[in-house]
Amino acid sequence: MHVYYGSPEALHARLIQRTETILRANGQVLVLVPEMATLKTERELLTALGLSGSFDMQVLSPSRLGERVFEQKGMGEASRRTRIGDVGKSMAVSAACLQCEKELRYYASAIHRQGFLQRMTQLIADLKRAEVSPDALLAHAETLPEGASRDKLQDTALIYQSYAELIRGAFVDGEDVTDVLIGKLESGAFAPDTQIIALGFDVVTGQFARTLCALEKGKQPVTLLMRCETGCESYKPVVESVERLRALCAEHGVPFRTETLPPTPVENNDLGFLKKAYLRGEHCPLPADRVRLFAAPTPYDEMRFVAAQILQLHQSGMPFSRMAVAFGSMAGYEGVAESVFASCNIPVYLPRKMPMSAHGVARFLLSSLRAAASGFDPGDVLDALHSGYAPLNDEELFDFENYILSCGIRGSGFLKPFTRGDSENCARLEPLRAKLFAPWEALRQALNAAQNVQEALTHLFGYLESCGVFERLMETEEQLLNLNLTAQAAQGRQVWNFLLSLMDEMCEVSGSLPVTPRQMLDMLEAGVEQQQISALPPDGGSVMCGEVGSLSGDNVDALFICNLSDGVMNISPDAMLTEDERLSLEARTGAYIALTQDGRDDLKQLDFYHTLCTAQKHLFLTRAMASQAGESRPPHLYLNRLRRMMPLLPEEGGVTDKGETPLPLSPLTAAEELTGRFYQGRMDENWQNAWRYLCAERPDLAKGVQQAFLHTDECAPLSREVTRDLFLERVMSVSRLESYAACPYQHFVRYGLSAQPRKEWKIESRDAGNFYHSAMEGFTRLLPSIPNWPRITKRECDAWMDKVSADLLESQFGPLMEDSARVRASGEKYKKVLRRVAWTFTRGAQHSRFAPQGSEVRFGYGESGSLPAVELQLDNGKRVLLRGVIDRIDRYEGDEGVYLRVVDYKSGNRELNPTQVFYGQQLQLLLYLLAAVDGGSGAQPAGAYYFPLRDPLIEDPMDLHLAEQKLAEKLHLKGVTLKDAQVVQLMDDALPPLTMPKLLKQDGDFMAGKAVADMDEMRALLLHARDTARELCEQMRRGMIAARPLTEKSQSPCDFCDYSAICRRESSRPRRVDTLSFDALLERINKTPDQTDS
Repeated sequence: MHVYYGSPEALHARLIQRTETILRANGQVLVLVPEMATLKTERELLTALGLSGSFDMQVLSPSRLGERVFEQKGMGEASRRTRIGDVGKSMAVSAACLQCEKELRYYASAIHRQGFLQRMTQLIADLKRAEVSPDALLAHAETLPEGASRDKLQDTALIYQSYAELIRGAFVDGEDVTDVLIGKLESGAFAPDTQIIALGFDVVTGQFARTLCALEKGKQPVTLLMRCETGCESYKPVVESVERLRALCAEHGVPFRTETLPPTPVENNDLGFLKKAYLRGEHCPLPADRVRLFAAPTPYDEMRFVAAQILQLHQSGMPFSRMAVAFGSMAGYEGVAESVFASCNIPVYLPRKMPMSAHGVARFLLSSLRAAASGFDPGDVLDALHSGYAPLNDEELFDFENYILSCGIRGSGFLKPFTRGDSENCARLEPLRAKLFAPWEALRQALNAAQNVQEALTHLFGYLESCGVFERLMETEEQLLNLNLTAQAAQGRQVWNFLLSLMDEMCEVSGSLPVTPRQMLDMLEAGVEQQQISALPPDGGSVMCGEVGSLSGDNVDALFICNLSDGVMNISPDAMLTEDERLSLEARTGAYIALTQDGRDDLKQLDFYHTLCTAQKHLFLTRAMASQAGESRPPHLYLNRLRRMMPLLPEEGGVTDKGETPLPLSPLTAAEELTGRFYQGRMDENWQNAWRYLCAERPDLAKGVQQAFLHTDECAPLSREVTRDLFLERVMSVSRLESYAACPYQHFVRYGLSAQPRKEWKIESRDAGNFYHSAMEGFTRLLPSIPNWPRITKRECDAWMDKVSADLLESQFGPLMEDSARVRASGEKYKKVLRRVAWTFTRGAQHSRFAPQGSEVRFGYGESGSLPAVELQLDNGKRVLLRGVIDRIDRYEGDEGVYLRVVDYKSGNRELNPTQVFYGQQLQLLLYLLAAVDGGSGAQPAGAYYFPLRDPLIEDPMDLHLAEQKLAEKLHLKGVTLKDAQVVQLMDDALPPLTMPKLLKQDGDFMAGKAVADMDEMRALLLHARDTARELCEQMRRGMIAARPLTEKSQSPCDFCDYSAICRRESSRPRRVDTLSFDALLERINKTPDQTDS
């Protein structure tokens, strides 16, 4: 065997010379190359030799070599066994895991995890190729000390042994086929004058080494051409693989020699020097000429730069087919590259491969089986329904989904007629439930009753037929073909045919084995998860794209290597064995199983270097300094190495780059950039010409630019008629006004379009808030019947509060509590909060002269006991009446007069925000106080407060008394107080205050910075609230619905908006307002109107 080391050019010349010599001697040549290089190599040989064809020359891949040998010589005894491929092996490994599941220790819980079967299948294949038997593996495991490694190897040996027994006598896998092939080759499989030439392989694997050695033993001389620079450390994995081949040849008595071909001369420029010296790290004295570095702010800018260079090279005469783009990693770049190149009209081939499990048919099959195995978990059910192949149309699907989420349907609930919720809705959805779950439940029962895999698969295929999956697949294919989407149309049939072949292979490999639905799911997932849907082959005139190491080795005139940021091109071994475990096994058995981590790193660097060497005229190395999300991304170590070698090579772009594209790339990209240039006034001559071109040739794009430039981020006002129909009710709630103040568009969607967030079968924050309100109302109503209240103990207070909350829990959350232990636990938590709040309220009442006058006090409802509405007079003479429900009104009546305060229960931690009060987003407290005061003859405003309904956490350890004090502070009333020391004392005379914040100094003066207002200021606040409410109504009347959220610092209504999916953007013109202190609020509302406007 003769092995040559050399450069690609030298090896290619030796291939031509050697082939020509053999053919001239009337011999025959068999050239072995990797799978994807057969056609290219054959074409190059025929061209170089001036032949139109030859019967004496064949170019085959190793797998095709085996097929050719078996066609001529047969497989002997192995032909009576069924041959299984990768999918069949996964099925067999899955069946092996199921057989020994109860005996496993280390992998007992791992065999059902995604990816396990694929990795175990690969490990067993590696062990078989290395000729490590299950017994040898187990013997090695027994020598290890007790621990995880020993358990892991013992489990691996157990699964390996079970796999071997499963396929013995009935099946042959790829490794068994190789053993048969080796025997055929050793006995002479080709004519005596046939010689073998092998080239294009990165390393010599153990399996390929056995094949070459067998060819030599069969009297077919072998010439192996290996790309390698002797003495270069990076090629160590290549040299080591050849040395293992030498040892194998020596073991079988095959002569072996190596020879290094002379190096190929390179051009005397920076690119030629880089090709010659990169791996050796030599210093380059040449200036930059053919090589360019570019650092872009983001991946999008990086791809814009690449596109600009491609267009410039193409305009100078370079065909697109002579350019290529390699990525350190396609992750995060696929969509960006496709979008940018498409917008620039650059034809590219992106080798996208979609996981087969993501296709709708595979999703429907696996999700349906998963749901049947789980007893109809709602998540699995919805996944199947959303696959696109369930027997429901879109409207039926959305209706069905809304119902099961809002009514908490799960498990056996799908198998019974729907009864929860509206009876009319149940009657309408019942036929859909029956249509979906009659075949689904039949499948579940059939799978549980199935005696073996074959029976289970028969029932599963019957389920697909009953759901009309194939018919829907054909309909989808026809629709896609009508839209000229041929690639997408072909995918469906590809997936369907694979699933059928997968089921056939499962029947062959494990058809007679008993199986549970869960095990059936594992087997199908193992087969599907390793399959991908391939893209169509590239067109001839495209720019080839791919990852470093996966692009063809064809030379190109211009090469772009992109995404050269730190972290890409790292090979993280996804192996079952750790490095130490594998080395220990190799040392004991003498077998070679896989590369070391250093070897993998060397091969990855070789991939980068070999890719780099395909550039003949131009090499561009680019990176993004940050991800699209803004995360910093330092350069890759390969780039750092290159920059050390070439100090005269500058990096373009970088942090000082303005990110400008020098020329418009295409009409679409010009349109995208022109709007920003108009705003910024950066319209040089090139961009002015681009604008003129768009106006003349692409008026559609020019109109879009104009609209974007003139866009004010305002929705057009609604017409008077629409506004009247949607908004101008005579009576309006205060909370609706606050919604409008926060964001007019949010108000339009909520109250105008009546869009309701989807209700789910769980307790949401608003449900808990409503429960707290109802409980506190009930407790307040009980106060007259509670003996001696508020002079009661905490235990008595808790008992009265529990009496109220228990009944409310049952009435509001009864069905939910029956369904969920979590909800029952939440109920106990809510009761604990209420006990805390009720006791705080009671203790405060013990030290207060203010007593509850009423709870859930309604105003503006025009009913008996209701307070009058707050009346707003509009400019057109019409009136709007505000109504609402005040959680609690407290009253003091004495010699000082009658004072009222309003209390609003809040389950969060809301405080009075002066900024939001001024702009109308927080009017509720003040308008409630206004309604209470106006409705009580002669009453004066004493304050308006939020009462936090929560059980705060005290983090620092302290004694019980101090902890109680801290808890009371966290439950203080939060709001505005009349600046009257006597009134403050009437509210809470405890020291320190129990329910009120500390407002007074020891000398009786008010502390600075507190939310207090004298009587004139208090009345000014109430009038400001009413005037702001009137102005908001005026804006509604004018139909203003702009999406302009009121934004204060980093706080925005968008953060908690239920309708962001409808708005679908961040507003470019929010109403940004300065934060106001309470004193600043008083100052503003006391200004004249002219001063306030300014």
